[in-house]
Amino acid sequence: MEWEQLPTETWRQVTIRRDPIYGFGFVAGSERPMVVRSVRPGGPSEDKLLAGDQIVAINEEDVSEAPRERFIDLIRSAKEFIVLTVLHTHQHLEEHLPQTKHSIRMC
Repeated sequence: MEWEQLPTETWRQVTIRRDPIYGFGFVAGSERPMVVRSVRPGGPSEDKLLAGDQIVAINEEDVSEAPRERFIDLIRSAKEFIVLTVLHTHQHLEEHLPQTKHSIRMC
């Protein structure tokens, strides 16, 4: 059986509906661009986001270089759903995540 080589980067756009209990169901770090650190099992982001995904846009607004506060404001202002544009690099999460003291829970 031949294995196809994975592309080094995959772009995708996902729509996530806010859950009244779990919020959007993911935690992001504080680096730029924001990187998904974890996805809550059974939450609204499961099967949509992967740990290590870089969030480059929220509701079509480029957030790749946005300050942390702008990122949080956009997430909080989304009452029912958000549309995220994410980049997945097919690397192990720990290879491209610097150790930071801040993580943002998207509840």
